[in-house]
Amino acid sequence: MKLSTKKYTFRSKLIIAIMVCCSFALLLNNLLVFSLGAEHFKKNKAVNVSMLAEILAKSSTAALVFSDKPAATETLQSAVVDKTIQFVILFDGNCQVFAEYHRTGIIHQGERFSEFMCEGESSHFFSDDYLYLSIVVDFDNQQIGSLLVKSSLSDWYASLFQQLQLFIVLFLVTLLLAFLLTLRLQAFLLLPIKNLLSAIRHISQHQDYSVQVRANTHDELALLAAEFNTMIVKIKCNEEVLSNHNQLLEYTVEQRTQELQENLQHLKLAKEVADSANKAKSDFLSHMSHDLRTPLNGLLGYAQLLQRHADFPEAYRHEIKVIEQSGKYLLSLINDLLDLTKIESSTLDLHLDVFSTTEFLNLLADMYSNLAQQRGFEFQYQFDDDLPQALYGDENRIKRILSNLLDNAFKFTDQGTVLLKVRYTDKQLLVLVEDSGCGIKDFEIDAIFEPFMQFSNTFNNDGVGLGLYITQYLVDLM
Repeated sequence: MKLSTKKYTFRSKLIIAIMVCCSFALLLNNLLVFSLGAEHFKKNKAVNVSMLAEILAKSSTAALVFSDKPAATETLQSAVVDKTIQFVILFDGNCQVFAEYHRTGIIHQGERFSEFMCEGESSHFFSDDYLYLSIVVDFDNQQIGSLLVKSSLSDWYASLFQQLQLFIVLFLVTLLLAFLLTLRLQAFLLLPIKNLLSAIRHISQHQDYSVQVRANTHDELALLAAEFNTMIVKIKCNEEVLSNHNQLLEYTVEQRTQELQENLQHLKLAKEVADSANKAKSDFLSHMSHDLRTPLNGLLGYAQLLQRHADFPEAYRHEIKVIEQSGKYLLSLINDLLDLTKIESSTLDLHLDVFSTTEFLNLLADMYSNLAQQRGFEFQYQFDDDLPQALYGDENRIKRILSNLLDNAFKFTDQGTVLLKVRYTDKQLLVLVEDSGCGIKDFEIDAIFEPFMQFSNTFNNDGVGLGLYITQYLVDLM
């Protein structure tokens, strides 16, 4: 069983410790006294019985010499004076019982000691709460017999019982005195601890760090009190420093909060101005795009009519072609700007409808095949056989996506090949455009979808950098 001391106070632990030590010391002392007393009693018992046996042996010598059993018996009966003697047996030289005495009520078997008495030596031993002592009876330096005495240890047990009673009384009285002394002693020993505890409670309740603990001793408790006082002084200094820092922090936070509110107000005003300017820009671009597209479409129409006119002079057809291409390029820029304003204002819508997949892709392939032939490089395209016959979506926006990708490939390819692959996977179109142009640097890959982005290795700076930005937005919108 494990004794738990967590629930006891230090005062109780001190009392228990002292009482346990006292009890252990008393028990150990009495055990030692009992042990030494037992050995001393046995030695004295053996000496006393041996003296009585010597007297009986000398008194029985004549009876053994003359074989006078009645005289020997009378001599042995004198052992009655010792109440602890149980029996006395006199053996002759042949180890046979010659005479004996036994106390009334004592049953003995003298014959069973015959073999033991024939050893011819004086000895004694303790067995079954009795002392057995044998001595040799001699005459003219010759053994003529032996004497066996059995003595009870009852007197020792009676003395032991009295000592035990006395020990219990002394033990209880000593413990009581030790307890009373411990009560007075612990009050003196625990006084510095009580003072320290009182100071701690006062500091905890009132936050008063000016309290100091006085120690009137020069022991470990005094050292503890001194260290506690030092700690309190340091805490007080730290509290003052912390209080100053808190005041400074509060003032700084107040100033920063005021500055932040002012900055937020300025940012709010700046945002309102920026939003107003952005809205004005978007409205301007939207209106201007519509206003520019109308006359531009007229110019493109007239340029196309002049090219188809059979009587138009051949010398001017190249100039008309330049006008048409420049007009288409300008129209593309206007469309990009118009889409940008719709993206920024979140008004770009999709017009969904069903259209033919094959017809859509073939027209796109024919248009860019002719353009590649004019540019002097090869355009290849691969369409999967499992493409659906019809698609549901915004045909113009999808065409815009593919056109932007192919336009970029054509713009960066001077010679070689441009490849268009269209696959159908998981009910989605997968479009892959490859070219043999100059490529894109690694550090510019993450910025290719940013608006107005132009690459540093671009040898052809046509466009304003909105194609891929609009393409990504359209893909996400779909």
